[in-house]
Amino acid sequence: MTARLCIILLVSFAAVGCDRIVVRKPTAADLAGSYALTRDSEAFLKKELKYATVAGSKIQIDGDGALRWENLPDCLFSPTGEAGGCFESFTGKWKIERYFYTFAIEPTMRKDGGPSDVLYAGPTMFLLKRSSLTLELMIGDPDSGVSIYYEKRQG
Repeated sequence: MTARLCIILLVSFAAVGCDRIVVRKPTAADLAGSYALTRDSEAFLKKELKYATVAGSKIQIDGDGALRWENLPDCLFSPTGEAGGCFESFTGKWKIERYFYTFAIEPTMRKDGGPSDVLYAGPTMFLLKRSSLTLELMIGDPDSGVSIYYEKRQG
């Protein structure tokens, strides 16, 4: 009985501490807003991937399904995570999908200034449960564990 209780408590504490577990499906109203690159992500892009600047990188999610990426680093669109030091902007739509133990925002985007008939799936934005709603965007191979994060701005 004691061993079983210990296992239950251990699993419970692990679940509570995991920022990837989102218990209920967020509504469009929950998600709507402007998301800014976190300071740690900005520092990572500058130091590790050698971006000169990352100012103005943001994600705008609207409750009606519209989505706007402004100045997202090009490493997000490279299968290897290679950084060219450039930024991309896209406009499109989003939908929320169940993804294992959390939810993810699946985008369908058109590149600004690009052909109107070319759609990009773009990087999936995983929802994390932190002090504020956070989006995780993986760089390159998902198995590498390299990501950057955008936090929802208050107000």
